[in-house]
Amino acid sequence: MSDNLSNLLREICSGTPKQLTKRAALFRKGEATNAIYSIEQGQVRLVRPTQDGNVAVIHIGLGGETFAEAALFSDVYHCDAIADEDSEIIVYDSTIIRNKLEKDSKLSMLFIQCLAKQVQQLRAISEIRNIRSAKDRIMEYFKYLAYPHKEFVLTGSFKDCACRLSLTHETFYRKLAELEKEALVTRQGLRIILSV
Repeated sequence: MSDNLSNLLREICSGTPKQLTKRAALFRKGEATNAIYSIEQGQVRLVRPTQDGNVAVIHIGLGGETFAEAALFSDVYHCDAIADEDSEIIVYDSTIIRNKLEKDSKLSMLFIQCLAKQVQQLRAISEIRNIRSAKDRIMEYFKYLAYPHKEFVLTGSFKDCACRLSLTHETFYRKLAELEKEALVTRQGLRIILSV
């Protein structure tokens, strides 16, 4: 069994593909929950309307990630899910998942482990996003991805990486070039090798 929640969901039950066009809403705050989702391709932004008419960004989901896991234990969605670009989503029926988890304690433990790993990753990325220097932020993120080694293969694109770090892709590419020029990083396609 997989330690990745997207893969584990595929093993638990079959999902239904759904295409979202850019700016389309998958669900809105207050709507009844019926599913959790994984992103095959694209990007989905989870936002919550605020009292002053603005929106607070809760999470930006990228390809290979899951979202709305809380739908397993809630009657309504607590935010809006909006496609930032044309996206392919897989829809997993929350009732089927909940029933299977209730019947299989080993499966439940795997699911909990995946969620715990997600929380750990989100906290680490949140901490890294607080680094003011864009170059230092990228370097710290690369160290996090490579640990305990000095190299890793980036999942997703460099544009996805920039988004994860709350950087524009132009800033990300410029700072990555600086890291390469300073010989702190070597890039071979999506393989990143650290010299520090």
